[in-house]
Amino acid sequence: MKKGRIGKDIQNELIQLLSNEIKQKILASACAAKYFSIILDCIPDAGHIEQMTIIIQFVDRPTSETENETESVFIKEHLGFVSLTETTGAGMTETILHQLEEMSLPIENLCGQGYDNGSNMKGKENGVQQ
Repeated sequence: MKKGRIGKDIQNELIQLLSNEIKQKILASACAAKYFSIILDCIPDAGHIEQMTIIIQFVDRPTSETENETESVFIKEHLGFVSLTETTGAGMTETILHQLEEMSLPIENLCGQGYDNGSNMKGKENGVQQ
């Protein structure tokens, strides 16, 4: 290894630490906003494992008393990918609920949901949307 360079393991660990810190700041803002919505989409990766992407949306309002309340900002952030072990509506629902709990996002504050066109996502009888 050349002087002044970091190894790939340290580089990956640093990227993961920064990613976690950014994600925590996004989640703190979402919790402060209270209500949020999610957008989910699934796509297989190179190893043919289904990956679900999680995107969160919320309105970030100014916190300072000196700021104008009309300057609220709509935020849309990608929170990551989750490998799906089961691609049925029930399996995806379980994964989503687990992820929301893991991120400390209360389901009762979820005010909107958006999905791709997959029948397992949108199905009225067996889909995630039910």
